[in-house]
Amino acid sequence: MTYTYTQLSYALKATNHVKRSQNYHSCHTFSKLPIMSYALKVTNHVIRSQCYQ
Repeated sequence: MTYTYTQLSYALKATNHVKRSQNYHSCHTFSKLPIMSYALKVTNHVIRSQCYQ
């Protein structure tokens, strides 16, 4: 499977948005690892959904 630059760019933007919102809402509750893990899951979901469209 290949991804276009636009699809990867969108996935990265979504990941950054999740990281920012997670850090803003729960920076004192969660360590960085769960935040990154969740962001990666979102990125993978975005990439998959872009491929299937």
